[in-house]
Amino acid sequence: MPELLIDSINERALDTIGDMILEPGSGNTPTMIAEEYRPIVQKLLQ
Repeated sequence: MPELLIDSINERALDTIGDMILEPGSGNTPTMIAEEYRPIVQKLLQ
């Protein structure tokens, strides 16, 4: 289920800005916002 949400968010991001903003995790690493987009996402969520 989380994978579907991540895919959906990245699909919208690709349509909007031409890049994925979430980097899927694997094993012990969690899914993270791509470093280059973190400041933008933080500002949007304030």
